[in-house]
Amino acid sequence: MLEDYIKHHVGRVPSKKVKLKLEHLFQIGATQIATELIKKFRDEYADRQSLMKELEYFAS
Repeated sequence: MLEDYIKHHVGRVPSKKVKLKLEHLFQIGATQIATELIKKFRDEYADRQSLMKELEYFAS
């Protein structure tokens, strides 16, 4: 679901929403899923500056 969302939504607001959803995954203990999504987003959407800025919150 998050993958489909980021595929079709570009900009600062969607990037912030993705960050919040990833934070939530960490909070509920879905660390592996969150980590895999972060890696995937960094690889596939490296050209999206606002998303990369939000993903900086999560250590590489």
